[in-house]
Amino acid sequence: MIDWDKAQEIVRLLEVVKEDSRRDTLRALLKAEGYRLPRAVPTDLLLDLHKLAEYIRLNTKRSE
Repeated sequence: MIDWDKAQEIVRLLEVVKEDSRRDTLRALLKAEGYRLPRAVPTDLLLDLHKLAEYIRLNTKRSE
């Protein structure tokens, strides 16, 4: 699980990314940090960045 500060930092970076590119950008940012999400992010979360930060915090895992 990723810490709350890191999740918020990633979400702040996503604020400047167009909505249709957020999923790929999120995947790339997490991979660069050594994390991954076990499944695809629901589209509604890509629009609500506060909920997205919580989703990232709870669902990220360290890459193996």
